[in-house]
Amino acid sequence: MGAGPFEDALVALRHRRERAIAELRRLNRLIKEIEAEANSLLSAASPPRNPEPAPFELSSIAVRHNEFQNLSYADACLAILRRGGFPITTRNLLPLLADGGKAVQGQDPYRVLYRSLMKHPAFKSTGGFWELVEWTEPNKGDLLTTGT
Repeated sequence: MGAGPFEDALVALRHRRERAIAELRRLNRLIKEIEAEANSLLSAASPPRNPEPAPFELSSIAVRHNEFQNLSYADACLAILRRGGFPITTRNLLPLLADGGKAVQGQDPYRVLYRSLMKHPAFKSTGGFWELVEWTEPNKGDLLTTGT
């Protein structure tokens, strides 16, 4: 007994979702470029802007149940940041990890995750946000991950 039409519909919906996510990433990059240009035009007296992503951007990062279960914290965060395409705070990474089946353990999960990412060469912290080194230093290429 085949579920052909249902499978076809699911495949089509998944492709459509992936195209929408790719378009969101492209738009996020364009927004960053425009913001960078606007920031360069602002005077030094203007207050700094908060680069925290809007909630809709965070919700655009699709995380499957138990997707990160067998990964290290660093590997899971690497996948999340690559998927999102924008910097994310430690506090915003924690629920995404939990949704993916990799809840951070310990008395202070924030501290555990922060230290794990600080030790990993693929990440850098800028203004309270985690970025991938490959975004700002493309000549380093993809960094191999080590379990943490």
